[in-house]
Amino acid sequence: MQEKRAAVLGAGISGLATAFYLRKNGFEVAVYEKFDRPGGQLQSNREKDYLLDKGTIAAIETTSLIPGLVEELKLDDDFIYAGEKANLKQAWIGGKLYDLSMNPENLFKFPLFTIRSKFRFLIEPFIPRSMKNARMAVADFIRRRLGDEFLNYIIEPFATEVYAGDPEKLSIEAAYPKLFKLEQEYGSIIKGFRKARFNSEKKDELSGSGKLFTFRQGMDQLTVSLSKSLGYRVNYLHDILKIEEDGSGGYTLTVNRKGDIRKEKFDVVVSALPAYVLGDTVRELSAGLATAVESVEYVPLTQVYVAFLKKDLELSPRG
Repeated sequence: MQEKRAAVLGAGISGLATAFYLRKNGFEVAVYEKFDRPGGQLQSNREKDYLLDKGTIAAIETTSLIPGLVEELKLDDDFIYAGEKANLKQAWIGGKLYDLSMNPENLFKFPLFTIRSKFRFLIEPFIPRSMKNARMAVADFIRRRLGDEFLNYIIEPFATEVYAGDPEKLSIEAAYPKLFKLEQEYGSIIKGFRKARFNSEKKDELSGSGKLFTFRQGMDQLTVSLSKSLGYRVNYLHDILKIEEDGSGGYTLTVNRKGDIRKEKFDVVVSALPAYVLGDTVRELSAGLATAVESVEYVPLTQVYVAFLKKDLELSPRG
């Protein structure tokens, strides 16, 4: 039986991982990447004694597939988990560092919460649960259950760190599914946390979404290794101009490589392109899809790297 052909658009971490597993499952794979290197936004550079990760400095082990992939790529010796200090988050508020915690058990210990907010926490268990399919924003959900101060002092710093996003636009079900699940299951976030403490299965589920990890040579060690494992199947400097249906249940890609334009046929096409790039590519295939993906908002993000001598710091960050 002839192998099915699969095209993966984009050689970032999503595209490369998809191609890796498609190949494992019997597909003949071709990855197309516009630039001359793998990794997309995920790049690692050495500047003298400093390792600078662009895109992300670490990732969260949310699934057992991650250590499995690391083992298959023989990266075990370079796979590094963060220490316990990484679990402590701090925010600079009003000229002072404060420890942050999303655990309701610590709500009354946070010094910036007013009496009004603390009273709000006491009545949270009596606020009716949200409608299941309400598509509520993080800000609306938290404001309704725990008030503005919890939103401003706790949720916003976490949302900025993890998503670089606006809580007024982020979906509670997508961004903080565990909080939403607690509310839906127990009718209260605080009540849910308390009950979960005595349920070992629930406790493990709520203890965090996984360990924080990185690689000895930087985060792009993973994407570089994935691209090497795929070898000739990763096609660099290939720009996808158009995706069309071929009339037989498959798809035809129009590909541009340095002015050499050709068409390639595939049974399956998986896009790992940014939504704003994909729109033009699929417009002839589906105008509705093009409009939908182009409506996806991207948050601009700038990374600044600063190094200090420890002895010169007046404060001692612990996180």
